[in-house]
Amino acid sequence: MQRIKKFMNLIFEPEFSKPFRIVFFNCILTCNVAFGQIIESNSIAADSTYVNYFEDGKTQRIQLFENGLLTGPSWEFHPSGQVMIHNNWKLGKKNGREIIFDQVGRKIRSVNWQNGILHGDELSFYPTGVIQKKIVWVNNLKHGKSIWYHNNSFPSAIYPYEKGLIHGDVIFYDSDGKENNRKRFFRNELLKKNK
Repeated sequence: MQRIKKFMNLIFEPEFSKPFRIVFFNCILTCNVAFGQIIESNSIAADSTYVNYFEDGKTQRIQLFENGLLTGPSWEFHPSGQVMIHNNWKLGKKNGREIIFDQVGRKIRSVNWQNGILHGDELSFYPTGVIQKKIVWVNNLKHGKSIWYHNNSFPSAIYPYEKGLIHGDVIFYDSDGKENNRKRFFRNELLKKNK
């Protein structure tokens, strides 16, 4: 590991004073480094691990690079040391499940990425671990039933989406799971009831 000393901060102006480390796994013949990231390489692109630290020395971020692009698992941490975000990257784009945690380590959100776009289930959680909402994404658009839940796991609302637009009956439920309201939408437009 190479630690960049404070005298190197003159390159980045005096306000850049946070230490960071760069770990290289392959040889680098010549490259320009700015804020711990490779911005240009005149030879073989480096495969590396970027590790950023908080001022107290705890790890803030770990990211893997392949040919200069984020590729592989990535972690971001709360100042307490708990994992804040864990995700995967492929050729510089998010790819796979991303999980977000609160400061005490509880999962608060998970979402699926495919080649940099939302694709699959997105789940948000109450602090108790109960699902708060479930949204289905297809090619970066909401598609299918999106369900919001009360903290007792009963649905509170169901929204039907078609290619990113609310289309169909939106149904609202009380905390006992009984339907208490219904509204019909046509391509995001609320339809008025005939009297």
